[in-house]
Amino acid sequence: MKKTEAPRRILGVFAALVALAAPAWAGGPLIIFDTATQTPYAYAPGPVPVYTDLGGFGPLTNAQADALVANGFSEWNAVATSYFDGVVTGDFSTIGLPDIVGANAGLVIGTFNGGGIHVLYDDDASIISGFFGAPPGVLGIASPDFALIGLPDLVESWAVVNGAAVDPADAGGASFGGVVTHEFGHSINLAHTQTSGAVGFFGDADVPSGCPPAPYSGGLTFAGFETMYPFIDPSAGSVGVQMATIDVLDDIASISNVYPTGGWPATGGSIAGRVFLPDGTTEV
Repeated sequence: MKKTEAPRRILGVFAALVALAAPAWAGGPLIIFDTATQTPYAYAPGPVPVYTDLGGFGPLTNAQADALVANGFSEWNAVATSYFDGVVTGDFSTIGLPDIVGANAGLVIGTFNGGGIHVLYDDDASIISGFFGAPPGVLGIASPDFALIGLPDLVESWAVVNGAAVDPADAGGASFGGVVTHEFGHSINLAHTQTSGAVGFFGDADVPSGCPPAPYSGGLTFAGFETMYPFIDPSAGSVGVQMATIDVLDDIASISNVYPTGGWPATGGSIAGRVFLPDGTTEV
């Protein structure tokens, strides 16, 4: 990397996924490079290397954790209207890093390691609790970390996933896969989405008062939950299986807005108008 392209640390937002409701932004980037032009930080086009941790992952093996990582990035890569391409390149040993635990997490978090996305397997919640000081029930934390000076180009991120929170009955971590894919969204600068998950988890109205019923056939199913909704049930057989996939429009639009291919968003629909408070005259 040339000296004129030296990275600088931009980390300012830790995005955590918990098994409780949490306030969050909706469907946009975590960090903006230029507020005047609404330009987000993003990885440049081309393969982004992904590196995985060396240790165990709660009741899962290292190989099973690696499989969840591969699936998570393949889901984000498959969005046709996004150019993002994360490629699992090797484990931490290939870039001179050891197994990362709470005591040495600073070797990755806040330390530049040549670029790419670094996935930390928190086998015993020692990173979540010992390094971050968060409750051990936090399922994951992720963030962009470094970008090029004066440019919106991300060059390095990390994601911590809490293996101690994996349900031992969750074969292969299938339900926890929703957590893994979610955290990768944050690592590439995606914020939370807020629509269908609130309907499913908390019984929010699926349409505004007075509008026709929502177009759910037989009601909202697990398949309608967004991956980037800030609440999840990772227990065996839960919604986490469906949240591990990127097939809901909110998530597709979110990554496409930050990593657009040619034609996006012109190929989508648009809504124009004004939004009013319930009195019908005061604009929001």
